[in-house]
Amino acid sequence: MTTKAEGNARLKKLANYLEKKVKPKYFHLPEFYSDINNDYDWSGIDIDADLCKDIGCGTAACALGYCPLVFPKDWAVLAGGPRLKSSNFLSPFSCAEQYFNISMDDVWELFDQDGYSYDEPTAKQVASKIRKLIK
Repeated sequence: MTTKAEGNARLKKLANYLEKKVKPKYFHLPEFYSDINNDYDWSGIDIDADLCKDIGCGTAACALGYCPLVFPKDWAVLAGGPRLKSSNFLSPFSCAEQYFNISMDDVWELFDQDGYSYDEPTAKQVASKIRKLIK
């Protein structure tokens, strides 16, 4: 089981990645993976080639959608969404609850569109909300 300290460290790592590596056009909170950016070239982005092939070039992702890049030993794209490799196909939100050791209410607040008052939250806004939770 994940300790609170481990979960917070993982959340911090995800927040750092969202702030520093994810360009606005490659972030789309309402969907795990979206083809809204199918005209963009992923070749200049620090992304695992196998994952890019799995999710499709030009794909934008939500915060959970980036977990396979940030935590490649633990997360993968399975059954069309980001999931823990050991999850036996739990929902991505249940995987986040376990992996980050947060409540399902916090999962929804951080990783679901309804947790934000903005029409289209940015990766930096999600990262900021993650940081507020782990303080």
